[in-house]
Amino acid sequence: VEVVVEYDYDALHDDELTLRPGDIIKNVRYVEEDGWMEGDLNGKRGLFPDNFVKVRDRLVFIYQLAYIKLQLVCWSRANRVVYHTHPHY
Repeated sequence: VEVVVEYDYDALHDDELTLRPGDIIKNVRYVEEDGWMEGDLNGKRGLFPDNFVKVRDRLVFIYQLAYIKLQLVCWSRANRVVYHTHPHY
């Protein structure tokens, strides 16, 4: 799945991607951390904020996100751990 970058974003950490409008990020997936995605851009795989991009195929991402959340719920119940997510600002 691919996303198109809509806004500039300068990476703050080594595991993040620097984004420029018009860039196309490939092999994108949601990660367990709310508000972040992971994908490939210019030969580098890294994280980026999901509100800086536009998803080309929104339905696929809805299914991926639901699957990740289901996994977290199942893991939490199996390990009796409460999982909380906090937005990044």
